Amino acid sequence: TKLTIVAPLTTISGNGQVDFDGLDLGVTTVGELKGKIELESDIPITNQDLWWRGYRLDDDALPLTKALVGVNEGEIVEAGTPSLLIFMTETPSCDNNEDKDST
Repeated sequence: TKLTIVAPLTTISGNGQVDFDGLDLGVTTVGELKGKIELESDIPITNQDLWWRGYRLDDDALPLTKALVGVNEGEIVEAGTPSLLIFMTETPSCDNNEDKDST
């Protein structure tokens, strides 16, 4: 499966997308996909929110074929799907260790 992750240009530099060819959607988990995105874009896994058809993919342990299931009839992705598009947003990390006042 050719999997394309799209995001705002301010999130993923260049053309705003990352492509992965040859993914097995029945084996690759949401967490593994986030790891691949981190390697390509330097966006930490904890800052990534992945979306498919308005559904947030928030269970990192699920294989993509189990995670990509909607509530409406026909909203499923089969393992042999030739191409797939997932949207990514970035949640900024909160750094609670910042110096509050250096004076």
